[in-house]
Amino acid sequence: MNELDADVVVVVEGPDRTEELQLLFDDLVAGEWQAHIQKTKGSQQNIGIAIRTDTRKLGLSDMQTFDEFTLDVEDDSIPEIYTFERRPLYIELSDLRNCRFRIVGLHLKSKAI
Repeated sequence: MNELDADVVVVVEGPDRTEELQLLFDDLVAGEWQAHIQKTKGSQQNIGIAIRTDTRKLGLSDMQTFDEFTLDVEDDSIPEIYTFERRPLYIELSDLRNCRFRIVGLHLKSKAI
């Protein structure tokens, strides 16, 4: 992880508690980090994100959650409701110039879609 020299890391199969991901970054990765887990009910593997805070390159603007969505898969004008096996992580960050950008962390598998 230290060789990546990253400012943001998305963890796809992370722990089920933010404190556990925070402990990993506190103990094993250089710098100061703010970790967050996007909890999925009933799952022990969740999507997480860690943002390096000591470099002050990025600021957290917004974090959102997704539960379900509709999609017309068969192009028959009938939208169907889908849920995510693991809820996506969506976060909006800003850089030093206050330019905003978004990161979406997804765990995609061949289930349903």
